[in-house]
Amino acid sequence: MHRKSNPASVFHLAVALLAMCALTMRASSQQVCSFEVNQVVTLDSVLQCVQSVPFSEEVRTATLDTMTRTFPLYAFFDIVQNSPDPIHFPMQVDLEAELSRIGQKSYSSDWDFQQDLGALFRSLNDGHTIYLLPSCYQSFSPFQPFILITVTDPATNQDVVKIAGAPSSLAAYEKLFNQDNLDAAIGGTVLEIDGEPAVDHLLRFANHSIGSSKDLNIRYNLANTRFLPNNNNGYYPGAFQQRSVMNPWPATQETVTYRVRLASGQETTYQLPWGAEVSHAYTGTNQFAQTCMANPAGALNAVVRDPTASAEVPQKILLPEMRTMSPGHSASSLVSQKLRDPAALHAVRASGADTSDITPLLVTPGISFYQLNSSVGVVVIPSFEPAGGMFQFSANLEKGFRLLKQKNLNHIILDLSHNGGGNLCLGYTVINFLFPDFTPLNGTYGNNDMIHSPLAATLVKDSVSRGVQGTYWSPSTWHSSATGQPFPDNTDWWFPGVTYTRGGIRNQYSEKFRDSCSFNFALAPSQGQFTPEKLLVLTDGWCGSTCAVTTSHLQEFDNVHTVAVGGLSGQAMQPFTTPGGQVTNVPTVLQMINSIGDSQLPISPPGFITSCYMGFTIREIYPFGSQLPNPLVPLEFYFVPATHRIQYTEASAMNPALVWDQAAEFFH
Repeated sequence: MHRKSNPASVFHLAVALLAMCALTMRASSQQVCSFEVNQVVTLDSVLQCVQSVPFSEEVRTATLDTMTRTFPLYAFFDIVQNSPDPIHFPMQVDLEAELSRIGQKSYSSDWDFQQDLGALFRSLNDGHTIYLLPSCYQSFSPFQPFILITVTDPATNQDVVKIAGAPSSLAAYEKLFNQDNLDAAIGGTVLEIDGEPAVDHLLRFANHSIGSSKDLNIRYNLANTRFLPNNNNGYYPGAFQQRSVMNPWPATQETVTYRVRLASGQETTYQLPWGAEVSHAYTGTNQFAQTCMANPAGALNAVVRDPTASAEVPQKILLPEMRTMSPGHSASSLVSQKLRDPAALHAVRASGADTSDITPLLVTPGISFYQLNSSVGVVVIPSFEPAGGMFQFSANLEKGFRLLKQKNLNHIILDLSHNGGGNLCLGYTVINFLFPDFTPLNGTYGNNDMIHSPLAATLVKDSVSRGVQGTYWSPSTWHSSATGQPFPDNTDWWFPGVTYTRGGIRNQYSEKFRDSCSFNFALAPSQGQFTPEKLLVLTDGWCGSTCAVTTSHLQEFDNVHTVAVGGLSGQAMQPFTTPGGQVTNVPTVLQMINSIGDSQLPISPPGFITSCYMGFTIREIYPFGSQLPNPLVPLEFYFVPATHRIQYTEASAMNPALVWDQAAEFFH
């Protein structure tokens, strides 16, 4: 559809783009795109800056060329055209048709073009398959000064939106917009947002403006702020309150109107403009436009794959940056003040706002262990790509479970909230560690396959004929699901292929294959001390990629009960999101294609000429359960509800460790 760009044309394009930007801005104010790091500015000043980069037909042609040649490798290229579960995962996305539409549409600026690409990727609701706009646009984060959470009102048993605190940039925001005393709203209930019931407004935002999960309840959780256990000031900002380039920005310097019932019972209205935080300094439009081009220092597109890494291991989704609240400007600070008053301690504990009885046994960045009560322990794994690596993680895994055993804590809550995945073999290692008797070696792994395309077929043939190892298309990278052994060095695993009809399209797929993690299993030998009824997996739904595969296996194969927290009351919710199979990105794919020697083929994608980033699912994984209505539907498109649901209270939303007590009741 689009011609391939060569290095010379890329150079001339860069010069032309910068020249156009200079000419466009010569008559404009020199203050446009002049920012300092950590500055809080008006959204209008940011919009003037991002819209200063003129639309370039060359940029569009080159960007769509890369996407058009890469997307046929996307594992769900066909199935997204017509979802097999339109009730839970309504989706009809024709990627070829959408890229064609974007290729013909008129745009007034590069920003408008990039926004359209971002909207296309969001429509996939795939946390692996994302498009990050060029790094220049990633330098800003529009925000509102209220941190919002959704909780269940104990009086009405209805979902309500509360103001939990204010960001650390509150003082700068108030000074910029001549606002004061906004912290008086903290602890209040938001009745309406822009004239719409607050819950409905956030739900509509989650449904149309968040693309990181196929489960609407999980997307609703992502719209709200999420706090960390036993860390009253650390939080992941809700996508409604703190926008990134993965979410649509307000089109103008508009305001948001909140109708709030304060903690005193008085009702008031706040009409608040959008501020924006700046993470990169710029001196003007030329420097800003230059940062939009490929591979400036720090650009995500410049990240290349470690050639010594295995193709089968990495699997994670992008997590938002953790932030801290403005000191003293949080509802949790009110709880802390009460805990200093011995006379009020009993009342606070009765309300569920105290976690002082939880005993830390082993706390490390990669995995932590707590004693909840006389029989229940809690294991928290925040990531399967832990600090210290797999050796340290495995050692702490064994040490922590020894401590649980010494304390006679034979019921375990495995808290995987906020876990974006990581090393798939570490996930399988945890499964094998817990249930060796329930998961024989060949049953531990999920079945995977890859979609056929002309490019993939060529890469398979050439990797075999040239003896190239370690790529996605090298047969010895994978183990046959039928034999448990690596595929022989021939093309039989790929040709003639297995035919499926998905999304109304007949296509071929490779033979099914699996991972091999026996080396990791040796690092943490199985304990064999647990049975399914003595383990609960707890998540807020934001348990993605490797975490999703691990949780699905524990629930569907090992019969472990799961608990999903948050979302909307009365609705089924998955305990995980985006199991995918494996995420990759354009730089990694290009490096592998180059290692095979096929980078100059007419069907091979060129690299992006801007500093954007594109990740996507390269292989799909199938469900683990044996009793499935359709075992040929990928796990990504299977709605698997959690066994149990818990709604946040105001206290537990601020400190999710309080949810552990509620979850422990399911052991009985």
